[in-house]
Amino acid sequence: MFAKRLPIEPLLAGLGGDGVSPDADHIFDTDNAPFLLQGIPTLVLWTDFSKYMNLHHKPGDTFDKVDKRTLTQGAAIVAATVYAVADEENFAGRLTQEQTEELLKKANKYEEYKDIKEHGLL
Repeated sequence: MFAKRLPIEPLLAGLGGDGVSPDADHIFDTDNAPFLLQGIPTLVLWTDFSKYMNLHHKPGDTFDKVDKRTLTQGAAIVAATVYAVADEENFAGRLTQEQTEELLKKANKYEEYKDIKEHGLL
């Protein structure tokens, strides 16, 4: 929305990472939310979540559970994205409070944002 669109979708699609979206639908599901709420543009690179709730941050979350193909694929997606962003001058500037709130309203996350703000969780 406020960031410059990159012609990276075809490259990421070839790597299995073609879920590109400029919205903030899942912003409160990530560690990026505090940055966005301060107006700092973020990127969320989604991965396979089929085993996420079974393993992530649990005692069974050990290196032997890592799927080499998925890890390699994720690393390639991150590398391609970093390269594309680094090669763009003025990719995304800091958002104003008004722009941040507009983004959250469009993603139907504004009420959640107000609740977080009201409870001093920012």
